[in-house]
Amino acid sequence: RRARRLREQGYWRDWRSVPPEHVAFCVCGGHSTDPFVTAPTAPGDVVSCTDCGMVFVSPVRVRGLNLSPEQLEQADRLRTSSDLADLDGCWEMQFLECEQTRTAPGGTYDDILDRLRRHLGGEQGRVLDFGAGWGQFTLAASQAGWDVVGIEPTPGRALYARESLDLDVRTTTLTPDLFPDGHFDAVVSLQVFEHLDDPAAELEHIARVLRPGGILAIEVPSIASPLVRLLGGSHRHFNPDHFWFFSPETLKRFVGDHGFTVRECYAPTRRLSIGWLVQGILSQYLPQRIGEAALRAIRRTPLADLVVPINVHDIVMVIAQRTG
Repeated sequence: RRARRLREQGYWRDWRSVPPEHVAFCVCGGHSTDPFVTAPTAPGDVVSCTDCGMVFVSPVRVRGLNLSPEQLEQADRLRTSSDLADLDGCWEMQFLECEQTRTAPGGTYDDILDRLRRHLGGEQGRVLDFGAGWGQFTLAASQAGWDVVGIEPTPGRALYARESLDLDVRTTTLTPDLFPDGHFDAVVSLQVFEHLDDPAAELEHIARVLRPGGILAIEVPSIASPLVRLLGGSHRHFNPDHFWFFSPETLKRFVGDHGFTVRECYAPTRRLSIGWLVQGILSQYLPQRIGEAALRAIRRTPLADLVVPINVHDIVMVIAQRTG
């Protein structure tokens, strides 16, 4: 029923269909899979590897947004722009308010930085924010005294981080000529690896720019959450730009197979506003009219800005040290 309702609402008009693409599992390279769950909003079939249990999408039938020629032209301009006015009408801006209210950085990001510092022997040096988004973590690291650089391929987000927050966030991916080998003491990637076309290749690029003994922190949605088992294919993890679904076990194996020694693996606690919880979670599981009404009602009260600690183990963080 949900799949039919989504089609009727034109949900998939915003996403770009591609010929079905079978992909190899990014941890063990196996090709034998079993169906995992039916997820109407996933970009293809959600399967699990029969060898190691990794959950991923294969074949992929949707990849990327179905942007208009005008939107693509604007994106090209934004890549080299230094003018915030160029963001007017940019499709990315509809997500900015949600991101600004989602996480209270004082607790979430400070905890990550404290852990990095501890694993680096009390020192703090150069850190790369891999997939910097709007620049929230980059800003927190800069304010804490780290020498931080962010990279973000989505041009509107990168421009906002540069010009609104005065951060060194570059509109690019981690290309081979961007940084010297061993340039960084730490690399942090928050909610990025589930979106990548080839996580293994990106992790190899990260390992190259991280010095021996440097620290890597990767945070991704966890497929092992009890909420995933409860909600199945309706869980918010299954959306059109999530391709890889790690558990603590597969995430540890993933980084361990690429020259890293795992130092910590845990479910981080988020500090989230009530307004974001209603908008980002509750409205997803309620009928649209009820969800919108609940959001309007909560925004008229002081509760919308109330920040609460949340940990339902649907996020996993691994902190690992480069050994090679």
